[in-house]
Amino acid sequence: MCGIFGGYNIKKNEVENAILKINRGDDGITTIELDKEVIFSARRHLVKKSGNDDTNSSDQPYFSTNKKIAIIFNGEFYNFDKYKKKLEKDNIKFSSTGDTEVFLKLYEKEGINFLYDNEIDSLYSIAIFDKKKNSIIIARDWPGRIPLYYFFDGKRFIFSSELKAFRAIKGMSLQDPEELEPGHYVEFNITTKKIKKIKFFKP
Repeated sequence: MCGIFGGYNIKKNEVENAILKINRGDDGITTIELDKEVIFSARRHLVKKSGNDDTNSSDQPYFSTNKKIAIIFNGEFYNFDKYKKKLEKDNIKFSSTGDTEVFLKLYEKEGINFLYDNEIDSLYSIAIFDKKKNSIIIARDWPGRIPLYYFFDGKRFIFSSELKAFRAIKGMSLQDPEELEPGHYVEFNITTKKIKKIKFFKP
């Protein structure tokens, strides 16, 4: 499993300290400023190698070809190969053999609607930055097997796969963040500074 942390209007050094508090993978930590005031960070544990064995072609954040979309992902996409084959039939090309890119390509093709596909067999917490929409989207799997927390105060939007990572944010109590309910996603619109929470899983 990986650890993810990031958000909007937070300091890079706070994000770097926060990701260190997440006790997850030891396959590398990446913290990237994706856009003005948008930072994503991932601490990886690579269950599956992507691309060639000696490459880092599925390092996170994972970017779309045009660099307009970035994704970080904690969990595992069990039947990703099934969806990869479907996408390849639509002439969608892949540059890795990992599951993260499949989630990215599904989002590129279907937008957030891909979450409504109940045949996806996965445990996950996901964060997506969509530069064209100027929004950050976070989502949690419907069984709730992977935790995901977020904080929004009208100015800052922050998410984390572990609650204790919020200790790295100056002046924040661990009582401040909310746990995202299973089968829900939150979209933070950077332009309007508003969030919406939507339930995507319906049995």
